[in-house]
Amino acid sequence: KNMKNFNVRVEEQEIDFKGVEVEQVANIDLSSICNETEGSWDPIGLYDLETVDGKDKAIEKPFKGTYEGNNYEVTGLYIDETCDEIRMGLFGYVNTGKINNLTVKGEITTAADTAIAVGGIAGYVYNGEINNCENYADITGYRVGGIVGLNGNLTETNNCINYGKISGNYIGGISYGNVGTISSCVNNGVINANSNVQDESVYGGGITYYNNGLIEETYNNNIVIAIGTSTNNGVVTGGIYSIDNYKSIVKKCYNTAAIYADCGHNGSSTGAMCAAGGIGGYMRTNTYIENCYNTGDITATKLQGANTNSAGGIVGFIQYKEEGEETTLVFNANATQLVKDCYNAGKKYWYGNKLWCNGYILFWLLR
Repeated sequence: KNMKNFNVRVEEQEIDFKGVEVEQVANIDLSSICNETEGSWDPIGLYDLETVDGKDKAIEKPFKGTYEGNNYEVTGLYIDETCDEIRMGLFGYVNTGKINNLTVKGEITTAADTAIAVGGIAGYVYNGEINNCENYADITGYRVGGIVGLNGNLTETNNCINYGKISGNYIGGISYGNVGTISSCVNNGVINANSNVQDESVYGGGITYYNNGLIEETYNNNIVIAIGTSTNNGVVTGGIYSIDNYKSIVKKCYNTAAIYADCGHNGSSTGAMCAAGGIGGYMRTNTYIENCYNTGDITATKLQGANTNSAGGIVGFIQYKEEGEETTLVFNANATQLVKDCYNAGKKYWYGNKLWCNGYILFWLLR
């Protein structure tokens, strides 16, 4: 009840707790106030959109203080499809705030048309910190991370571990998207990218779906699997990240688990990409990977119709362009793509009509 009252003060009374430390002094069980009968947990801190004169306007009621968990647990977290917020977790929206030393256990299942960012600890953190936190909650949704949904601009997530099973379209063990810093984190949960929530492309990363920031000294220790359908445009998996978002640095990271991408498991898909990599699935521009290694087996499968079918020990596929009748693999003239001091010890398997990348690092490598 104290946690529920805490949420009321943030959202209804609009007290943001800036400059205040909220301290947890015992384990908290939420199962009596959020369950199948009582309904979904209402995340602490609100970020929502309303339409005004035909334009979306943000409604922001964030938590801006410091939540000190003191290594206690919050158990019984229950969020289901009736929750209509777009940022979901124990905390929904944190702006300049911090969450420290907290473990969350429970279950989160969200609807595709509402949940933009979902995480066990927090849905969306902007210019804040998450330190020494663990998630054991199994989470299913559209854009899902084990610790935080969107690790936003200037946000640092440090020394966190995910143990929960993460399922959905765009997913990662720590975050679904990273535009800040992820450091010294570990994923130990199964990453299962699928189209059960929304029938479109599926991307899964051991740490994050997309990286537009820094990931360092971070590891994935459990299987990453993505299975597409006949309508998917792409199926991409990576031990650390699935796809980079034009500004990505990955340093001193490793993957020990199997990475699997299947673009044609449930039927033919024309024009789809199927790529799997030990560190990165799809490497675009302004991307830097250094001092990383992979020991997991990498598999990319496309039964028929695949436009691209790629498996690489470090990177599955590097962005290219076609010139004339032949395909020329080129680096963007205005960007940097670099793989340096990395090694692969895992096996690579690929099945399908086309193969782009195969080798200990890639089938080509600039050093």
